[in-house]
Amino acid sequence: MNRLIIRCYESSTISDTSRDLLSELPLTEQATNESRVRYGALSSRGDWALMDEKGALLEYQQDADLPQLTQYLAEQSTGKSMRFTDVIVCPPTERLHTRCLSLDSGQRKHLETVAPFLMEETLAQSMEELHFTILNKSQQDRTWVVAVEKTLLSIWIEQLASWQLFSPSILPLACGFMKEAEKQEGHCLLVKVQQENVSPVEGSAVLSPQWLWINDTTVNVLTDSMLTHLPKTAMETAIIEAEPEKRVLEKIAQFVLQTKSWQEKNLCHGAFRQGGLWLEKLTPWRWVAALAVIAFCLELFLLQASTKALGLQEQDVRQQANALFLELVPSEGRVVNLSRQLRGLLQQNPATTTSTKTDSAYDVLAKIDQAREQVKGLHRLTRLDFFDQTYRLDWQAEKRETLDAIQSALEKSALSVQMEQVVRQEQGYRAALKIQLTN
Repeated sequence: MNRLIIRCYESSTISDTSRDLLSELPLTEQATNESRVRYGALSSRGDWALMDEKGALLEYQQDADLPQLTQYLAEQSTGKSMRFTDVIVCPPTERLHTRCLSLDSGQRKHLETVAPFLMEETLAQSMEELHFTILNKSQQDRTWVVAVEKTLLSIWIEQLASWQLFSPSILPLACGFMKEAEKQEGHCLLVKVQQENVSPVEGSAVLSPQWLWINDTTVNVLTDSMLTHLPKTAMETAIIEAEPEKRVLEKIAQFVLQTKSWQEKNLCHGAFRQGGLWLEKLTPWRWVAALAVIAFCLELFLLQASTKALGLQEQDVRQQANALFLELVPSEGRVVNLSRQLRGLLQQNPATTTSTKTDSAYDVLAKIDQAREQVKGLHRLTRLDFFDQTYRLDWQAEKRETLDAIQSALEKSALSVQMEQVVRQEQGYRAALKIQLTN
């Protein structure tokens, strides 16, 4: 699992991408945000390193063209392991307000709420405009907190997305050096993070800060001219590498590799997590979504109520039909299967019978024997009586469905058949059938 680590610098001019982002804002906000973008947007030139899962350096470039980085890696991936799963970006440290806060007892439990108020007196703008990230949640008496302007963080994320660097983890550069600073006397550490002969940022004649200064309360970036204001011991313990840009990326890779909870220090959380910006844009529509959900629940309730009402109507109609049937045919006694009982009564009506006057006793017996052969299964005729133009049969079968099949076969033979009774026995079922001949 390779990781792509990128260090971005600040651009002092408005890039085409930043200008496009500004054009999407209302006119009343463009003037306000233009100055922020001018001194906060990311430069298209930066340093990057591709690290493998063990922290080994696979490839490194300084002052690279970041908008073309993904295309370059795709072209170089043939025959080489240049694919990556994580994108870690270190933004310009000068745009992050990092401070170590001392905590009283009880403040740890509500740190997410308390931290912005503890930093308020050191901030030059409203807290509503800032996004806060707590870097170390495990310490009890003190914690590092990073504040960054929400508008600026949004622009960084959209700039990276325009460079095909989606869902980045944005980590403060100081994360790679904080543990080392804690080991120093006074928790102070001076690290050179940029060479003197590096090109100035775009559109500016001033070199970007070359030093990272961590003390027990703040994190700052300094130029050479500012070093005279530091304690004398700072330069004595300063970390100066031959390739400071490369060393910075290696330190970030070591930090990520050695820290299981490194994602907690990602600035992209809350409204800025993966997909969070879209959710934030959809926030004005939350009431529409709520009304849609309420309308759906109401429609579901009405549908359920309508289904229940139809069920009650069906039950009422069934009861009325049964009562009317018993009123018309009281000899039936009770209703077991209304449709079957109606069919039997209709078959008894001479006007609807299909039996002919030409059916003789031999014809009826032949039809009975034919029905017996047609129906499969274990069954037999146990009794046959004839009296007053009526045949009465007792038929035994192993299954109830077999008796229904026998009745159906007799009806297909143009006989008026009525099943008067079905009795369950130990060996199956016994049915009493009546065949009425036409006078």
